[in-house]
Amino acid sequence: MAAWAEIESLWQQTAAPGQRLAKIEAAELAVYLEAMDLRQKRGRGVRNATLGLLLVLGLGLTGGVWLNKPHLWQDLAADYVSQRGERRQMTLTDGSTILLDADSAINVDITADRRRVELLRGAASFRVSHSAVPFRVRFGEGEVTVHGTVFDIQLLQGGGLVVLQEGSVAVSYPGMDGPRMLTPGDQFVRSGAQLPPQVSQVEISDATGWRDGRFVFEMMRFGDLIATLERYSAGRLVIASDMLAERRVSGSLDLDTPEAALQSLRDTVGFTVTSLPGPVLLLRP
Repeated sequence: MAAWAEIESLWQQTAAPGQRLAKIEAAELAVYLEAMDLRQKRGRGVRNATLGLLLVLGLGLTGGVWLNKPHLWQDLAADYVSQRGERRQMTLTDGSTILLDADSAINVDITADRRRVELLRGAASFRVSHSAVPFRVRFGEGEVTVHGTVFDIQLLQGGGLVVLQEGSVAVSYPGMDGPRMLTPGDQFVRSGAQLPPQVSQVEISDATGWRDGRFVFEMMRFGDLIATLERYSAGRLVIASDMLAERRVSGSLDLDTPEAALQSLRDTVGFTVTSLPGPVLLLRP
């Protein structure tokens, strides 16, 4: 046990500089996984300096900063940030209000003749005050344009999701013929590089339930679902399989009890959870 304590101590001390705070890839975990599998096959308690070195080399590059503040530099540059597990309400100078979902960030540019917001990560709900000046929200490669309405946006891997509650909005995204007008109850989704943008009707109370901690999802990428759940979790949730990340799942979760939500997903989807120092939970088939 002393060796493991030493390993964790080394890891926590390897806080990496800004350029190493890129998102982690599953390959970075391969060394540690091999070491674990080898230990199980040999039936030995391999807790020695060699394993410690593998941990430092394989995972320590991202260090304590990645574990505790993975979006540190983005947060420093953002105008508004919410913490993990926190939903944060704010009022802009034009009277519009924004509810930031947990672990989300935005930039805001509001003047007399310009109203622009960029969703940097996470999700947000917008109640936009009416004005002749259009209100534009950038999310990844997409953009929503409105003059006054209520809608939600969530960033997804390779795209985003827009749900309209009141009024109308125009959604623009690369690959579309032009802006797509949404009416109340419409949901715009662009998720993953394989699927084109799609618009469908949804139950508004379900699609906006995250505001109260109830997250309802239908045919959602498992990777996007875990990214949502991670924003409410104390530690990191890392998927070590592209196949698992691309699976489509449906159901509902209580975001305010992330540990129970992950357990429910494990029982229904079927994956293993390995605890690493940090804390990091590694998900694999």
